[in-house]
Amino acid sequence: MEKIREGFTRVTAPLSVYNDFSMIAPAVLKNACERGTRVHRYAALYANDEYFPDLDKSDEACGYLESFKAWFDAVVKRVVSLEMRLYSDVLKLTGAIDAVVVIHGAEEPVIVDYKTPAMESKSWALQLSAYKWLYNNDLNTKVKAERRIALMLKKDGGKAKVCEYTNTGDLKTYIGALEAYRHFNEC
Repeated sequence: MEKIREGFTRVTAPLSVYNDFSMIAPAVLKNACERGTRVHRYAALYANDEYFPDLDKSDEACGYLESFKAWFDAVVKRVVSLEMRLYSDVLKLTGAIDAVVVIHGAEEPVIVDYKTPAMESKSWALQLSAYKWLYNNDLNTKVKAERRIALMLKKDGGKAKVCEYTNTGDLKTYIGALEAYRHFNEC
């Protein structure tokens, strides 16, 4: 796991208390985490138009990657950034954004987070609101993002589901969760 600067909270940390994985066997959860890491790595390679390995068809990541490739090829006009870790000294918050892209028919960037679970989580809207805030408040950001989506990739390689979040209150809710998390977990 990537080393985070001291004194910073990961975007996902305050949301972890709302995601209960206790009913999932540890081995299954470990496998899902490893698969998710591979899918993210392969998606970044593909989006960067870098060398791309021939995947073993028995690799569980294959279907998810096919789902990603079809979405990317049909929707993305330009990549702004990939796997970008941002820090906010104001909120003492850090997050790694999977992708910032410009899609066909638009000029402003879109924040994209790749997801491999079969079911959408309520926490995703809040997570993406924090990513959007981090991106829009970064000194290197030239054009602010207006949209944020979770891209649910399909295990069977089928069409990815786009979950777009538009509730302007999501950031306020996220900040509340962040404050509660720090109250109970940090000295």
